[in-house]
Amino acid sequence: MARRAGLRGSGRLLGALLRALCACAVSVHSERSIGHDSRLHFSRREPETETLIGGRRETGAGNWHCALSSQEAEMLRSISFHPSGDFILVGTQHPTLRLYDINTFQCFVSCNPQDQHTDAICSVNYNPSANMYVTGSKDGCIKLWDGVSNRCITTFEKAHDGAEVCSAIFSKNSKYILSSGKDSVAKLWEISTGRTLVRYTGAGLSGRQVHRTQAVFNHTEDYILLPDERTISLCCWDSRTAERRNLLSLGHNNIVRCIVHSPTNPGFMTCSDDFRARFWYRRSTTD
Repeated sequence: MARRAGLRGSGRLLGALLRALCACAVSVHSERSIGHDSRLHFSRREPETETLIGGRRETGAGNWHCALSSQEAEMLRSISFHPSGDFILVGTQHPTLRLYDINTFQCFVSCNPQDQHTDAICSVNYNPSANMYVTGSKDGCIKLWDGVSNRCITTFEKAHDGAEVCSAIFSKNSKYILSSGKDSVAKLWEISTGRTLVRYTGAGLSGRQVHRTQAVFNHTEDYILLPDERTISLCCWDSRTAERRNLLSLGHNNIVRCIVHSPTNPGFMTCSDDFRARFWYRRSTTD
């Protein structure tokens, strides 16, 4: 993704990317909603059961395929499907993390209140095997959880020097966590030691980040991608050396709220407050 000339918006591979991203979150602030009476804040689709979950800005989550509903008292911020499709993790404006049975919508929380965050949960994600999940919060902490007992294993205090944690995701081998915060820095954490291996800096040089966005791996995990709020461009780093690559203008007219990269192909989607989603992919030399 280093060369801007190699990336072009196109619809030719959009179908393939959407299929590859069907289990990933796509956050869109849209004036149009389905099954809600206010703005759609995010949606997530579970491919095995063809279940689509949508969260609105006020309260509640609507399951449009199965016509189920979970009425949360707080605004939903993030959800993550268990790979089996039977459970979802729900992060809201409230600091308590919730686990729902997708079939009965019975709610489960950790038996130890000390496990919980102290402020709103901004990000929640299972690892590929679902034996762990990770959360990031406005309290500045990243928490690693046991996927079976639903107990907190460890907490990374002040993960971004006290700034709000915007996103936290696992690497494919589940040995590392990639996080981003409102300090405009992305970090790669080693789970076994709890230490920061690599810092990706250089985004947000024109001012402190105000809105939440995500840092993501590309499909080979050779690069780290993070939208820059002020320039509305994409920052890219070598994941191992933290070498900064060329900026890519994303073509949006407002801040980019979400970026989702295909796990298998050199393509990604961005969603912005300009009410548009854009698809990008890297042309091969045979195209």
